[in-house]
Amino acid sequence: MWDTHIRKVYDLNFRRHEDVYGPEEDTVILLQHLSQFDHRGLPPGPVAEACCGLGLAGVLMAMNWGRQVIVSDINPKALAAARENAAASGTSVQPVRTYGLKGIRDGTLSFVACNPPYLPGNGGEDWESAALDGGPRGVETALEVARDASGRLREGGRVMMLLSSLGDLENFEEEARGMGFSIERSGPHPVGDFERLYVYTMAL
Repeated sequence: MWDTHIRKVYDLNFRRHEDVYGPEEDTVILLQHLSQFDHRGLPPGPVAEACCGLGLAGVLMAMNWGRQVIVSDINPKALAAARENAAASGTSVQPVRTYGLKGIRDGTLSFVACNPPYLPGNGGEDWESAALDGGPRGVETALEVARDASGRLREGGRVMMLLSSLGDLENFEEEARGMGFSIERSGPHPVGDFERLYVYTMAL
């Protein structure tokens, strides 16, 4: 069910949907880092938001970066929400229903933003569980997106991804480096008493 109220975050207009995640504090942190990122040094080509949810990172890039923006999610309601939220902010995105970036052609992207499911869990059959559970260690979904990105990024491309201290960040960093990524980690960003969020910027 759609929220009837238009809301605003980072000058982006959006509406919530009960079957789509966000935006929460993690969304705002990712938007903050995206707004500060110098995209002018990226190679040509489209950019993408994987695991897009309401699509706000994709909308921000569409509004400010002057590039084609692809948003991907396995949840069809998320893709509909992202398209509507882009229109509400006076721009457009291209939705692709896929897990991670698998439905996007290799070697086409210049940048990938992602706020993946990052809490340790075995998942469930409902959309809420799918939006929160990142696998038993909390990083399996993030690693899958990183693997996808490693084949779909153009030379000089980047990945920006947000992860939680509740997940196995050491394992994520080790495996991402094994894929050929160099990693910069920003944070911590405290969330409550026990959780810290980190933003990873990775390059091949």
